[in-house]
Amino acid sequence: MNAAAILNHLWQSTVFAGVAAMVAWALRNNAARVRFAVWLAASLKFLVPFSALAAVGGMVPWPPAERVATPALMAASQPWQLILLPAPAYTAPEAGANPWLLALVGIWLLGSACLALRWWMRWRRLTRLAREATPQPPVGALPVRTTAAAIEPGIFGVFRPVLLLPTHLEGRLTPAQLAAVLAHERCHARRRDNLWSALHMAVETMFWFHPFVWWIGGKLVTERERACDEVVLRQGGDPAAYAGGILQVCRYYVEFPLVCAAGVSGGALKQRIAAILDGAWGRNLSRPRQLLLAALAVVAILGPVAAGLVARQAPPHATPNSAPSFEVVSIRPSAPEGATFGWRLDPTRLTARDVTLRFLVLEAYDLGDFQLSGGPGWFNKDHFDIVAVASTPADPKTMMLMLQRALADSFHLCLRTDTREGVVYSLDVLPGGPKLGAASGGFKLPPVVAMSGVDLPPVVGGTYNLYHTNSKGVTVKITSALLRGHQATAADLAQALASELRHPVLDRTGINAKFDFTLKFATDTTAGDPSDPSLSTALRETLGFTLESGKGPNPVTVVVQAERPKLM
Repeated sequence: MNAAAILNHLWQSTVFAGVAAMVAWALRNNAARVRFAVWLAASLKFLVPFSALAAVGGMVPWPPAERVATPALMAASQPWQLILLPAPAYTAPEAGANPWLLALVGIWLLGSACLALRWWMRWRRLTRLAREATPQPPVGALPVRTTAAAIEPGIFGVFRPVLLLPTHLEGRLTPAQLAAVLAHERCHARRRDNLWSALHMAVETMFWFHPFVWWIGGKLVTERERACDEVVLRQGGDPAAYAGGILQVCRYYVEFPLVCAAGVSGGALKQRIAAILDGAWGRNLSRPRQLLLAALAVVAILGPVAAGLVARQAPPHATPNSAPSFEVVSIRPSAPEGATFGWRLDPTRLTARDVTLRFLVLEAYDLGDFQLSGGPGWFNKDHFDIVAVASTPADPKTMMLMLQRALADSFHLCLRTDTREGVVYSLDVLPGGPKLGAASGGFKLPPVVAMSGVDLPPVVGGTYNLYHTNSKGVTVKITSALLRGHQATAADLAQALASELRHPVLDRTGINAKFDFTLKFATDTTAGDPSDPSLSTALRETLGFTLESGKGPNPVTVVVQAERPKLM
């Protein structure tokens, strides 16, 4: 999850908490258990990004003939869906941003670690108390233990709760007071309040910096205690005895040190005592309010799922409203036999012969073969002849944007970007400095240009040539064990190496000057001269560069949808 996705999740969760607060206020005269459920939903929202629900919607199969997406629906779905964009070029992060990013991550990790350690130490203390406590006859199915520690009576444990009682509790409460307090604790156990509180503790540990998280935590404690108060009163508990029992507990015993150990004294005690003595409890929800609350829950869950489904129906463009486009695009199936691969970019025309959609996507989005995943079975099997004509001359970069628009319109192409952990290489300069030759002329493309990612039959000698022209118009010629560049930058070299290594290569050289290079090296996939050096050795000896491997994010473009075009 990148920084933009994290910020998206935070503001969405903040808005959700604000809506939950308004709903809880509207239900202030209703049962506390309903308000507790509303606040619990606001807490759990921090653990469930809307983009995850949108991803579920994106996986729902949908017949192509029933496309329902409109521009309005697409615009409405944008805040919730996965980012459906062309995969950006993989470049090294800005050096100046790294310290700030590392500092923020370090502060967040330190805060989470301190909070987790605090919870763990308190949990360990209560675990020891519960283990050393004396077993007593159970209350119904609830195990009971007594302890000499001066803690209030309460439920401890998440999945196997135990009622912990202080040793001298019976001598300090009347039978009516004790019965009311025990009824309160049994209600906590039935409601599984410790489980919900433990989940919110996880939210607090992960999002400790967000003030709404702590505000929600206080509301959860208040509403859970009021919910148990209402149960005790509904079961016929004497209000005076019940209030007196709570006050006696507060007089002699200290509150439980853990949020997920439910006692009797928490949650706006003064207001609780006043409500108990008044004998008032919240009203049940009316049928209209039940329907309204159910509708809000459905919208909160299914809304992002529907947004993901809508986003899947229409292919994205690099710039949806203003992307350049060809005036005429002709797509025909290639001849079954005797087809000859061809690829040419002229200022006003793009011509491709015997190409697959996979090849077109690789070139349109300037991707290496290893950076594209997914697609239907015909994606890399069906071959097409394409002629696209522009109304005005365009540079190669603009031509690729126009090709992206043509692919979206003709093939209903829909892509998304994922990030996966994997091998990442770094291209850097040796301490002695680079060994670069100035760019020169004399390197020309043949009439028919082949691009990277296309399997061509080998020529004599077991090698073949690949010419790669990226969106910047820079040409790199690749042979089986020979990498040549003309007027290329270090970033262009890193891109070519990424295609060879099938992993991202970060350009950390800081070199912007253009140069020519020729690298001869041994590969594992082609037959070459046994005396050829390895790629890393060739880089060191020829260019003065070093290539180091490590672990890091690998951006991958995933084909979400592609449809065969309707050919005339």
